[in-house]
Amino acid sequence: MSHARIEVDGYRADGPSDGFYGVMCRWSDEGENYYSFVVGDNGYYGIDR
Repeated sequence: MSHARIEVDGYRADGPSDGFYGVMCRWSDEGENYYSFVVGDNGYYGIDR
């Protein structure tokens, strides 16, 4: 698969108000070859590789 589209509706249901949630793609236990998109309750967001 060379292209993908991911759509997520997320919200904090419980826990501390300074948490993060997001999506990870291509995760493997053998290495750090993955992509992540995170959103924080404080408005922070980021994409990491």
